[in-house]
Amino acid sequence: QRTDLTQAQTMFILCEACFDLSAFPPMLCKELFAVNGFGTAATEVLIEACLTGFNQNSNEEPSDVAIQWGRLRGATVALIRSSADCGLPEFAVEAMKALVNAECNAVVSYCNHNYDVCSSVFHELVISEEVCAAGSFIIAIRDGIVAMRSRISNDGLDVSAIRVAIPSYLSSMIGCKDAVFRAVGSHTTTDLIEWEDPRPTIFEAWLLAMNDLIKLAFEGGCQDDTTLVRLVSETLALTIQVLLHKRVDKENKLPGQVECLSLDGPQTLALIEFFELVFNFGPSLLTNTASLVTSQIHLDSLPGGANDNYLVGGGIIVAAIYRCVSGAVPPWAVEYVPSILKSLYSCCGNDPEAFHTILVAGSELQLNGDYNFGCVRKTLAGHYYDTIKPKTKNDFITKAREISASVGNDKWRKLKVLVKSVCGGKKKDSDFNLKPQFTNWECDRI
Repeated sequence: QRTDLTQAQTMFILCEACFDLSAFPPMLCKELFAVNGFGTAATEVLIEACLTGFNQNSNEEPSDVAIQWGRLRGATVALIRSSADCGLPEFAVEAMKALVNAECNAVVSYCNHNYDVCSSVFHELVISEEVCAAGSFIIAIRDGIVAMRSRISNDGLDVSAIRVAIPSYLSSMIGCKDAVFRAVGSHTTTDLIEWEDPRPTIFEAWLLAMNDLIKLAFEGGCQDDTTLVRLVSETLALTIQVLLHKRVDKENKLPGQVECLSLDGPQTLALIEFFELVFNFGPSLLTNTASLVTSQIHLDSLPGGANDNYLVGGGIIVAAIYRCVSGAVPPWAVEYVPSILKSLYSCCGNDPEAFHTILVAGSELQLNGDYNFGCVRKTLAGHYYDTIKPKTKNDFITKAREISASVGNDKWRKLKVLVKSVCGGKKKDSDFNLKPQFTNWECDRI
């Protein structure tokens, strides 16, 4: 209510106060988000100020107010992170949902304009890795999960605390899932270079949070929770759709083809770990994948008329892996294919024949008729499987069966070599960058 302050000065004072609060012990910070707690009114002011900034997006260079708001956003992340003491308090859960939704809705709104202009919010001085990257509110959830896992392993916290805490983490993520998925899947027909693209770090943050949530669930014996399994399955379906929207080697961009988020960065590191973890949920995951993906994509029946959801779901996952090897992801990421295939093998119950059938299905799944999806024109696995010769395909099927039935860890390297031979071999002239580090999510005292 002070009239002697500019809006930028007000934002600065709020930011500094928020950073000061975040420095207190977790038990006190948690009280700031307790319903009817002693500090809830002050916390509401901070959250409301943080939310308001997303509505002030313009096509101009960021003002002093926007820059101070960017700092306040980082301070709010720090405060929520400090409140995550064995789960998130109720008001923190609701605040997290609102903040993530606002950020992701702003991304979708920008993409929907479909023209390349400056953004006063998604700018290197406001929302960026140099200040506080997009997706940082999701990372605050991840950090709460990591802190809890650390207390269990190092401080002797009883594992039963996981069952108490997991609902708050699940509620936070489910409450913003739809907005995150829309942001990650948002696209344009124009290259966007005039903004600090927030989609890669939002995708990275979501996957990192999911990865630690999966680890926590297995450590606490909560992996069969139906809400968790549904969220995991939906995230897997999202990653597959992202891969189906990436062109592979030898595929040219067609007129009007959309531009989606890049996989040339740490988001692919998080994606790899997700693939290594997700198949621990077992065969039901393949069935769930079929239901979720085929609701978005029209597929032909497999040869012989096989429409078993287990086989189709496994084939969809394998086709996505084949696209990775064919150039949808950076070359350094292909080196992780053996561990991903090994994890998928365990998902098939360590059954060589079941594993072999989904390897074959992945090479045969095709879109129905003239229907297109993303960068797929015919075969889900991409160009190399569109043009594969009958003899090459028969040799691949035979060798895949032999390797699947073999023993020893070397089988996964051999299988990767076999798949690479079908997918055009090593990609020497790639435009991808070298293997990155994960995004720096620290935002203390920006």
